[in-house]
Amino acid sequence: MSKEEDSSDQSEFVEKRRASLERYLNRTAAHQSLRVDPDFREFLELDADLPKANNTSTLSGKSVLKMFSKVGDKVNSSFSKIEEQDSWFEEKTVMVENLDNQLRKLWIATESLVHYRKSLTGHTYTVAKGLAALGSTEENTKLSSALEQLGDVYLKVEKVHE
Repeated sequence: MSKEEDSSDQSEFVEKRRASLERYLNRTAAHQSLRVDPDFREFLELDADLPKANNTSTLSGKSVLKMFSKVGDKVNSSFSKIEEQDSWFEEKTVMVENLDNQLRKLWIATESLVHYRKSLTGHTYTVAKGLAALGSTEENTKLSSALEQLGDVYLKVEKVHE
């Protein structure tokens, strides 16, 4: 590449950049809030040269991370001091916790009831078999018949408990 081509490409780039910046500035100036903003108008109408920027170095990845961590620390410190007191929310939270405790106790009681019902089923079956055996060995026929019927009732009760 020759110097002429290089300078031609550079001047072409500068012209495209200037046109893009002018288009951007016109669009910005057309914004209804900025159109009446006194600072923006002063910037556009300023005849003097703008002051030179003294910190125009590019940001490194490390400096950007450092900047974000500082911003994060500031945000955390400003929000961590706030303690919101919401009595309605606290009241509802206590009510839900109490309800949760009561439901846990109810669940434990229900589990215990199921266990006792299963135990009762086993004992009812044992009583039914015992009454049937007693009825078959009894010499008195009326008592033997009554014990067998009672044993049958206990077998039916045992099936109900299952």
